[in-house]
Amino acid sequence: MKNTQQLINNIKGQLNGISKMIDEDKDCKAVITQLKAVKSATGSLMQKYIEDNTLSCLGRKGSVKIKDKEQIKDLIKELIKNN
Repeated sequence: MKNTQQLINNIKGQLNGISKMIDEDKDCKAVITQLKAVKSATGSLMQKYIEDNTLSCLGRKGSVKIKDKEQIKDLIKELIKNN
């Protein structure tokens, strides 16, 4: 799997391409297809970030310290919340 920065760069490239498509008044279906691709890529980025940083988010490493179960529940809710 690509690293986080590669995924971010891919998303930036996709967004720049979409911007150009819109400026050039490209076909609506083609623009929507690319927007869906960005949405999927953003989901992949979030998954990769979560996989790489779960322990840090839970306070086992890094500066954030989660002290109780309620904070953990809130974090998990945020992670799995739909758009």
